[in-house]
Amino acid sequence: MQGRAYIFLGPEIGEKEEALAELRSRLGGGEAPEESSWYAGEAPAALICDRIRNGSLFSARRLFLIKSAEGLKKDDAELLASCLEQLQDDTFVVLVSGETKIDARLERAVDPKNKRI
Repeated sequence: MQGRAYIFLGPEIGEKEEALAELRSRLGGGEAPEESSWYAGEAPAALICDRIRNGSLFSARRLFLIKSAEGLKKDDAELLASCLEQLQDDTFVVLVSGETKIDARLERAVDPKNKRI
């Protein structure tokens, strides 16, 4: 579901950290969400999607951060975009980049109101 995926773009690190803190607070519900993060290219997109698609036994909500999202290769971006379109109710994904644009497939997979530059 598109409402659970976010894109935070641009060079302003402080604003992105603020937006992440706000999201963590909204997701927490009194308990911090289980959080995982990767840098683009650090792990295969198939592994990241596998982790995103699998549920958690330990937390009511999960937050996945994919940093340097501009570095995703086309095949990886396509796989990740399809994964974003099918997120479970307890799963939230944030694509983070210092650039102002990322792969168009990823941008289409995220509700425009969940994109910040």
